[in-house]
Amino acid sequence: MQKSPFRKLLAGLLASLMLAGTLAALPAFAAEDGKDSSGSGNGSTGTTEIKFHDDLAGGDAGNPYKEYFERHKADKAEKDIVISAKDYDAANTTADVEVLKDYEGVSDALYMPASGITSWKIDVPSDAYYAIRITYFPVTEHNGKEVTTYTTIERTLFIDGRIPFSEASYLYFPRNWVYEDCKLDENGNYIFPTDKSGNDVRPIRYEKPEWQTYYLRDWLGYTMDPFQFYLSAGSHTVSFEAAREPIVISKIELYRYDEEPSYKDFLAQKEKEGVKKIDKLGSGIIKIQAECPTLVSNACLYPVNDRTSSLTEPQDPQKIRFNIVNSTTVNQWMQYKVTVPEEGLYTIAIRFRQNDLIGMFTSRRILINNEIQFREASSIRFKYNSGWQSTAASNGTENFTFYFRKGENTVTFETVLGDMTDYVYRVEQLIDSLNAAYKEMLQLTGPTPDAYRDYGFNRLVPDAVQTIRNSAVELYTIADELKNITGELGDQVATLNTIAILFETMGDDEYEIAPNFVTFKNYIIALSNWLYAALNQPLKIDYFTVQGEKDPLPKAKSNFFESIGFEIKAFIGSFYMDYTTVDFKSDVEFSKENTVEAWITSALGRDDALITRNLVDTYFTPESGITVKMKVITTGLTEAILAGIGPDIATMSSVDTITWGLRNAVEALDEMDGFDEVMTWVDEAAVTPLQMTNAKGEFHTYGLPQTLDFYMMFYRADVLKAAGVEVPKTWQDLKDILPALQTSDLEVGMPGTLMAGTATTYEVQALEGLKMFLYQMGGQLYNDGGYSIALDENVALDAFEDYTNMFSQYKCSIQYDLTRFRTGEIPIYFGTAVGTYNTLMSYYDIRGLWKMAPLLGVEGEDGEINCTAPVTVTALVIPRGATNPSATWEYMKWTVSPETQRRIARERLAVNANPTTKYNSPTKDALLGQAWTDEEYAAMKAQTDSLVGIREYPGNYIIKTYVNSAFLQAYNNSSNASDELLDRILYINKEISRKREDFKMDYYDVATGEYVPGRYINEPILGK
Repeated sequence: MQKSPFRKLLAGLLASLMLAGTLAALPAFAAEDGKDSSGSGNGSTGTTEIKFHDDLAGGDAGNPYKEYFERHKADKAEKDIVISAKDYDAANTTADVEVLKDYEGVSDALYMPASGITSWKIDVPSDAYYAIRITYFPVTEHNGKEVTTYTTIERTLFIDGRIPFSEASYLYFPRNWVYEDCKLDENGNYIFPTDKSGNDVRPIRYEKPEWQTYYLRDWLGYTMDPFQFYLSAGSHTVSFEAAREPIVISKIELYRYDEEPSYKDFLAQKEKEGVKKIDKLGSGIIKIQAECPTLVSNACLYPVNDRTSSLTEPQDPQKIRFNIVNSTTVNQWMQYKVTVPEEGLYTIAIRFRQNDLIGMFTSRRILINNEIQFREASSIRFKYNSGWQSTAASNGTENFTFYFRKGENTVTFETVLGDMTDYVYRVEQLIDSLNAAYKEMLQLTGPTPDAYRDYGFNRLVPDAVQTIRNSAVELYTIADELKNITGELGDQVATLNTIAILFETMGDDEYEIAPNFVTFKNYIIALSNWLYAALNQPLKIDYFTVQGEKDPLPKAKSNFFESIGFEIKAFIGSFYMDYTTVDFKSDVEFSKENTVEAWITSALGRDDALITRNLVDTYFTPESGITVKMKVITTGLTEAILAGIGPDIATMSSVDTITWGLRNAVEALDEMDGFDEVMTWVDEAAVTPLQMTNAKGEFHTYGLPQTLDFYMMFYRADVLKAAGVEVPKTWQDLKDILPALQTSDLEVGMPGTLMAGTATTYEVQALEGLKMFLYQMGGQLYNDGGYSIALDENVALDAFEDYTNMFSQYKCSIQYDLTRFRTGEIPIYFGTAVGTYNTLMSYYDIRGLWKMAPLLGVEGEDGEINCTAPVTVTALVIPRGATNPSATWEYMKWTVSPETQRRIARERLAVNANPTTKYNSPTKDALLGQAWTDEEYAAMKAQTDSLVGIREYPGNYIIKTYVNSAFLQAYNNSSNASDELLDRILYINKEISRKREDFKMDYYDVATGEYVPGRYINEPILGK
């Protein structure tokens, strides 16, 4: 079985992968002949033009680095090769590069934009392994224009036009971040800004760009050393393809990599140099608070509050005090400045808590002055315990000392897999082979085999049975080794033993395979969940000390009296502290007459509230003089407004916005100052669901869109390629390829049927699928401005039949979830653009195997494809009775402005460990302006140009009920879909008319066929 182009981080979830995991076909790049960008005339020309591709023929792109390294036999390089960035190979460069004569103190650097390929020619004297390091600058502006989205810089490496191994497809270059607005106390620790309630306010992180050198390595941490690339003697072309973010580089170095010395050799060398061990500092112990780093590698590394121990510093039983840092992701790091009184070998002691990875240890690499001083410093262990612990930096058996020069030094804690690296890799390899075995047996049995049938597994699929048998042996071995190094039989070890028992049973007795086949699949998924847990390295650090070898460790746990006193104070504070309010900063000028109160639903989360809080205090309040009081609520908005204690601004669904608007319970926004300008900022489709003609015949807009969601198509390029089918563009194309997919037991995840809740309950959303088909075919949902439903029109009936037939005739599954897309069982999936994208980007095992595209559409007579997607929005509204509507409107305008939306997108990215997270902004400028790849941007642009907003009318809730009923009746009983829908039209129209009459609006009397005028009202009718 060929490996995927990106090593399967959670490969166990590919348990039901039906096909060999081949590399997704990416576009082939033909370099422009003799290309030479303006201002970049130093590039070499006249060289041989190469073709860039990543198919597996003749290359190693689908294989992991370890296989690549073991396959090639060569010595390490004897001499470094240094490439000046300005000497790029113009013939094989497609990027619009530019040589910069003087950039941040460096001459002849090369600007490389966020797209395109840049190449260099090198001459290698002899066959050898070379590591590669690059000196770069994370550029933010170019030619006076901002060019960054502040996400992680991403590149793909090609050597002679091919990706050498799968990990080279995703190379990440870190940025440096610092905390803003943090003053220092007398000990050099941060004094965080506070809000009016005295709680610490999360500091804004801003980038501190500077020249830095980074060696190419595995961003998942499977290999802790730099990659070593095999180069044969002769001429080669080294190329980087941009995926995200521009970069400026000064040089590329191909160098010989040698491992760091062992700790024993390190000590011997320092002793030879006359460096002494520091035995005792006493009162001079240097304490560094973990929440006060000098630099961090990701903006998502920010301080948090912990109240689980009274000893955590600083601590307050009632107010929020940032006192720890919690990191989990491999390759993230935090750097601290430490000043020592004399040169010597010091002990580093850490007060920490590792209560997440039960029964296991997590690891960190410690660098002093950006140097790994000895090999063991890359595997510092932190064992599991439910409470707080203190330890000297060690590998679990030996405490280490580190060399500090006199004066200022830096200490860096980097998240790594440490000694778990080998076990993680071995389990990952097992999962790959088990997936292949499952796939082979699946072709014999189908997904639900007969437990009493003799399938002849040993005779027909002997290799698969042997794989299961071998996997059991290997799992037992790994479990025993982990038990030996951890000293306990924890959850992680027990899981491996449980899985091994089943595999052993199935491998030894072929008649146990069919009865346990579904469990076998689930256990492979469980094994990959084990892998995912092991790949996360959670660790909470309170502080660390630089001290003498004989100094006492920091106190880890409080005594009984300290704990009980702390808890009593916290209990008393709970009676008067307001933990729902996200207050403004203490330095903000407060005016009760010019204050807006905003309520944020808990569905958005406190993180979103904190993002908005920071942006308001930094930009909105200083510019407008309006202060904003924020509260995070769960429920009770309606009750609060009825009681007269509601907010000035709230978040609602589009349905609630129109319902409240018709009841005169929210303000119409049309007459507000600057309304027309605001309408130019947001997508028209996003506003349409928030507009309605009221009982007086007046057309109003009752809310501004806060979020925008719409469907797109996501597909597994590798699976479709292996199945020999083209990516469909229309629904007819999909029908044409379904037989080929179903022959391989593959399905399609149609819109409107996604599972929700638990694995045993789901709700059909047939109306969502119907609306998609309906508007692509030129139909509409309502007649006459919402007086009646339009689903009895021929176009609507055709749309409903087409949609229903996808399930009843073409056998698409009515029940599925995104996991099956991940496993490859469903290679075509329809989901919300941003939500599905963010989820899939967190599935590292299929990174690079899937793509996004506009919705499938309906081809018209002119050959144009209508891929219209209906939108779903949430809205910001001003409830009737707001104390300051004009100030509230100013805040709403500011919130949806393009600049604020761009800032929100950046801040959401900053608090997320995934560097590719996107924000579903209602403004097209902010939505498309995020860090999409060129291919992703093209798909998003095409879909956002084909959006439709559907107005909400009274009685709309009943449509979903009856459409679902018609769909299920047609699906379950094989009845005519059109007849089922027609049978329900009268009931839908009756409810619409009843509801319009309830709102005192004109309505259609279904009994007489006449229109009845409404009774116009002005007073709120919230009670109805």
